[in-house]
Amino acid sequence: MLLSIRSILVLTIIACGFTAADLATDQKKKCTYGCGRANSAMREAGCALRVGRNEKTHQDSWLLKKGNPTEGHPGYYNCLGTGMNRPVCCLNKKIVYTPGFWLKAMVVDGNGEYPFEFLCNDAPDFNPTWGDPTDCQ
Repeated sequence: MLLSIRSILVLTIIACGFTAADLATDQKKKCTYGCGRANSAMREAGCALRVGRNEKTHQDSWLLKKGNPTEGHPGYYNCLGTGMNRPVCCLNKKIVYTPGFWLKAMVVDGNGEYPFEFLCNDAPDFNPTWGDPTDCQ
């Protein structure tokens, strides 16, 4: 009985390793959205998640992470593995993480320098004039 539990544990660890490797590969290869083409001021790719509302500022509160750049395709990104559900394009160099913050995300809730709506826009849909990255998944 003990041997079979060990075997199951080893196989589970191996399977998790394969899953993590697949996610890392997908993060590098998948093209989901592009930034900087529709609006040159909004060049930083981000991934956002609405987490509530700040009653003091009367603004939605957001978590914001940097998007994963796609290898070999400058300007193309994805949000795989970020835990965020909204691809956005933000003002360049404005997604800044607080040192030591355990979430590795930026909180935008109306108390900072910019409201979310000024800082980021929804990522635009792909446009055929951008070209077709054929080796993107």
